[in-house]
Amino acid sequence: MSVKEHGITAVAEIFGIARFTLSRWIKDFKARGCSAFSVAKGRGRPPKLSEQQMQELQIYIEEVGSTLTSLQLTVVIKDKFDITVNKSSAYRILKRLNFSYITPRPIHHKKNI
Repeated sequence: MSVKEHGITAVAEIFGIARFTLSRWIKDFKARGCSAFSVAKGRGRPPKLSEQQMQELQIYIEEVGSTLTSLQLTVVIKDKFDITVNKSSAYRILKRLNFSYITPRPIHHKKNI
């Protein structure tokens, strides 16, 4: 509506964007509505592990049991697939495989036992 009153150049300057960007936004909104501005599927960084590798890893974790730490998981991924992941990525992989990471809570030194 502002473009009709003030022109595309003035509105683009107010928002601090290029005229082409504003024109594309208007065209996309007319074609698809508000859904044109949602993040499309397939955007972002692709996962390091393929689905087949994730399935192999899930089988391995189930065989090993609950004694696998995140640092051990990073070593397993490096050995099996030659892919380097960090500790936080190991947590995300566990979550994606529907495993929970449980950390032991230390006993407070003032607590009566």
